[in-house]
Amino acid sequence: MAEIIASLGPINISRHVHSSPDWSIVDTPEAVSHLVDIICLEVVNRLTTSDPLQVPALYIDIQTVDDSSNQGHGSQSASISLLQIYLLPREHVYLVDVQTLGRQGAFETSGPTHGQSVKSLLESATISKVFFDVRTDAEILYHQYGVSLGGVQDLQLMELAARAVGPRSLRHLNSLPRCINRDLNLSILEQITCDKWITLQRKRSQVELANRELRRLNGLLFSSLSQAGERQHEEMEVEGEGYQLLKMERGMDISVRPLTKGSETMELIGLVVLNVRYLPGLWGEYERRLRPDTSHWQDEHETCKSREEFWRKRVEQATRERLELAKSGQYGLVSGAAGGKGKSKLMMLAPIGWD
Repeated sequence: MAEIIASLGPINISRHVHSSPDWSIVDTPEAVSHLVDIICLEVVNRLTTSDPLQVPALYIDIQTVDDSSNQGHGSQSASISLLQIYLLPREHVYLVDVQTLGRQGAFETSGPTHGQSVKSLLESATISKVFFDVRTDAEILYHQYGVSLGGVQDLQLMELAARAVGPRSLRHLNSLPRCINRDLNLSILEQITCDKWITLQRKRSQVELANRELRRLNGLLFSSLSQAGERQHEEMEVEGEGYQLLKMERGMDISVRPLTKGSETMELIGLVVLNVRYLPGLWGEYERRLRPDTSHWQDEHETCKSREEFWRKRVEQATRERLELAKSGQYGLVSGAAGGKGKSKLMMLAPIGWD
C-alpha cells in the first residue's frame, strides 16, 4: 500500500486548468488522467487511516443541458455539461467539463499509475460516493454515458431516515435547498450566497421546464402539419420553425464555452460548486442523527442500536432500488423538467412503506 502511495508522487492537475482557491476546471484528457490519480491517492490514504466514522471522500453532482439530439424523456434527453467532484481530503471541487471532453475523454481516460478512469471509480462498489438524490444523475450517467453507479450513499434518503429519530413526518422527501437552510448552521455571508444559489437554481429550472414544454408543443404542431398540409401551416401563428425557445439570462447558461477567467459564466461556476460544497456538512449532520449517543442510557442502548441498524438497512435498500430503477429510464418519464433535474410531486414522495 505504501509503495502505491509513493509511486504517485507530486501531481499537477493541468496547466490548462482555470481555477480558484477551492475549485478547478478539468477540460483536457491530461487533466482527467491526473485527477483520477489524485482520487486514487486519497482513497488509498483513507484505507490506511483509522476512521471510525468512515467519512466518504467523494461528493458528486452533475450539471445537465437539454440535448434535442437525444431522443427520450426527461433525463434520457439530457447530456452532462459538468461533472462536479468534491474531494473532501483536499477540500477542492474538480469540475470535469464533460461537454468539452466528450464521453470518452471524460469517463474513459485512464490515470497513468493505476489504470483507473472516472467511469471505473464511479462504478466501484468499494469507493463511497455521496449524492443528493441520485435518481436522475444515475439515469443520465447510465443511459447517455454507460456508467453504472456503485458505492452510492444518497443523502436525501439519509435525511429521511434521520427524521425517523424524531417526531417529523416521513411522508415527503426534502430538497437540497431545504436541507441546507434547515440543517446547516450558515453564517450570514454564507446564507446570502446560499440564497443567491437557490434563486439561480429556481430560474434555470423554470426556463428549462418551459423549453421542454415548448419542444413538446412543437412536436405536436409539426405532427399536425404533416397530416393537415401546408395550408394549415400558413394559418397558424408560429414564428420561424415553431414556438421559439426561451433563452437563459446572461450568466445563467452552463453550456456556454469556453470556460475562461473573466467570462460571464464564471460567476455561475462559483455558484455551481455549492451543489457539492454543502454535502459533507449534511452528511456529517445526518450521520450524527443516525448515531444517537446512548452511552448514559444503558437500558436503551440495544434498542437504539437496533433502530439505527434498521434505518441504515432501509437507506441501503432504497438506494439500491433507485439505482436499479434508473436503468429502466422511469425517472425521466416523471421528472418533468429539461435535463431530468426537475422534481415532480411524485418524485418528492418518500419510498413506499416509510411513512
